[in-house]
Amino acid sequence: LGISNNRVDLSALKDVAPENKHIVLASDQDDFFARNKYQPFYEVAREATRLADDFRKAKQEQELVRQSQNMADMKKFFENYGSYRDLSKKCATHLSLATELNRLAKVQLLMEVVSDVEVLLMSGSHDPGVKALRSALESNITAADQLRLALQYLLRHSENRSCIRKELADRLGPRGAEVLAGLLNYAVDVSKTYKAAETGLYKDPQELDLVYGKHTPLLATLMDDFVKGRLAEAQYPSALPTRAAPGKDLIVFVVGGVTYEEAKTAACFNQRHAATGHRVILGGTSLSSFDSFCEELRSFSARR
Repeated sequence: LGISNNRVDLSALKDVAPENKHIVLASDQDDFFARNKYQPFYEVAREATRLADDFRKAKQEQELVRQSQNMADMKKFFENYGSYRDLSKKCATHLSLATELNRLAKVQLLMEVVSDVEVLLMSGSHDPGVKALRSALESNITAADQLRLALQYLLRHSENRSCIRKELADRLGPRGAEVLAGLLNYAVDVSKTYKAAETGLYKDPQELDLVYGKHTPLLATLMDDFVKGRLAEAQYPSALPTRAAPGKDLIVFVVGGVTYEEAKTAACFNQRHAATGHRVILGGTSLSSFDSFCEELRSFSARR
């Protein structure tokens, strides 16, 4: 959907109430968003359903109190009316978002894409990956997801003699071929790169449903080493005059840009370690997305 300055634009949708055409999402104003902003979609949908159930119960209670002739009940009705209105607004907001996200997931076949990624990353042989990839490319998934799957395949199988790199370049067109070439040039030793990335994935394919759900960036290991005092001083110098008393602020600045996942990892770290005072300050030259990374790969390919 996209979010800009804490606002989500749903004005292009027909089935959204006028007051929800532009939704404000801010952690300091919306406790539901604060609790669930880093959750996967299925968990957000579950929480939105619970929110709707809470509103339904509150509505029934308010209706019973409103119909009562008892003065105490009428007083209670007016005292609780503000909270009831807030709950109504919150419910409408997040159900609108969850409904649109669910629609997009179905239209863009995102669950099918995730299933294909699992086969590509976790299968031990080349043939199942090729079969899943070709099936995906012939389906109605978006061009961006076709490119994403092709990149995953190359990271996994580019050194295999049966690799279908040329077929992928032909299918994805000139711009897609530039991205594929840029990835291989960028990675240099592709098998080594994949093994490094693979350490962030879960070990047993039976452990969970979504392969992306268990990936952790290298930054997570860096932050854990920081808390445990394991950072090598030569690689990670301290601003303090001595390491005898380790600091509690870790400043990470990534030249080339940070990802959304890294921003989430840093935020969750700060929440977990609020009691101990450890804090990560994360910055970078840009906020890197899949689209911006593909543009960088195209540029890298053109310079070779």
